Amino acid sequence: MKEQKEKNVHWFPGHMKKASNQIEDQIKNLDFVVAMLDARAPFSTFNDYLFKRFQNKPMLLIINKTDLGDDEVVKSRVEYYKNKNVSCLVLNKYTKKSKEILISMINEILAAKKAKNLSRGIKHSIYKGIIVGVPNTGKSTLINILATKNVVTAKDSPGVTRSVTWIKINNELYLVDTPGILQPKFEDKKQAYNLALIGSIKQDILPLLDLTVYLLDFLTLYYKDNIEKWIGKKIEGDALYIIKEVATNKVPLLKEGKIDTENACRLILNEYRKGTFGKITLDRI
Repeated sequence: MKEQKEKNVHWFPGHMKKASNQIEDQIKNLDFVVAMLDARAPFSTFNDYLFKRFQNKPMLLIINKTDLGDDEVVKSRVEYYKNKNVSCLVLNKYTKKSKEILISMINEILAAKKAKNLSRGIKHSIYKGIIVGVPNTGKSTLINILATKNVVTAKDSPGVTRSVTWIKINNELYLVDTPGILQPKFEDKKQAYNLALIGSIKQDILPLLDLTVYLLDFLTLYYKDNIEKWIGKKIEGDALYIIKEVATNKVPLLKEGKIDTENACRLILNEYRKGTFGKITLDRI
């Protein structure tokens, strides 16, 4: 597809701006940061706008939803962060053991601060952290696991958490849950499209056809076998050819036998999000 010059994508609802201001007020009181990334887009979900505010705080990166991401690409991203001396953990299904591992890693990134407190004769301290990330990366689910009860609403769509909430993890650790926060604008169109594809920003702010073509161009480049298996034949054309094939064979025709390209696009996007095309990571940096 020919690259088109487009305006920067903006999606920064009022509750995000309000939460950003509240986070700014809390930074000086925080001892550590837990940052959520999505295995389907581990670079696109790294929010520079947000994370720069925590650059002097101990940080644990969690790459979540690894059941949907490409194992090899995710592995390379973990190595990338570890080479930068950033603690990184990959997660899929949450279990009791997950909670133990998470708390252990939080204690690891707090080790220097704890040692400093002990040297001052402070044996019992409260450590306050924050969990941040773009929408729909699994922050609320993680909070519920750490708190061993459903204290926040978890849903597979952006904008569910809309306020800053403190949650007790144990007698020593407290975490503040925050709404998913995006940077105010995206200089890189690919990042905006990747976030729309994984449900971190509303799909409707981008043209449906453009988003579908973007996805299909990527899939035919890196995961051609996966998309051919779903279609049931060899791909002999570009993204528009694939959409036409799907409209012809996988969705009902419109009146007078016309193909329904809009519903074909929606089907392709929905099947991608369901994992029908396999384990896929959109970031290739």
